[in-house]
Amino acid sequence: MTKPVTPGPATLLVRDHIARSLRPGAALPSARSLAHGTGLSDGEVKTALHQLNDLGIICYQARERDGRRVLSPGQPHPHDTEVIATIRERIRNMVYRPGEALPVGLLAHQDRLTAHQVIYRACRQLIDEGLVHHDDQGPHGRGVYVAHRPKSPAPPACAPPSTPDPSAP
Repeated sequence: MTKPVTPGPATLLVRDHIARSLRPGAALPSARSLAHGTGLSDGEVKTALHQLNDLGIICYQARERDGRRVLSPGQPHPHDTEVIATIRERIRNMVYRPGEALPVGLLAHQDRLTAHQVIYRACRQLIDEGLVHHDDQGPHGRGVYVAHRPKSPAPPACAPPSTPDPSAP
């Protein structure tokens, strides 16, 4: 299984440039404009944009000009919503049981995704929710595994402390 993308220096430079100059939700400028702003070549910028897309920092599809934008922190990539919903439903219905490795290759194939990177990007949302976790030395090797105990949601910050009902037996 492929490891998550490790951004190189050019990718970090483009990421930092985007973070300084664009807000979440903003449309991405052209690769040529970013190359001019970072001092990189057009090719280096395009490679960096694809890596940032795989990391879920931006939504970048070379042929979809309207869909190129900066994502908010924690916002799922628009192309991942279906696979996230599928995994979440299969965990809820015990198709994927606690401690089992997710079949990322099968999921990628079923959802017509071209790389395991996309599965890692999609799973990040589920990792944040506590439904799955990445384990380099899991029982079946490196992979994404269903959590034994999903995180329970935190109580609302403004909720008053619960007090026992004096009339309860």
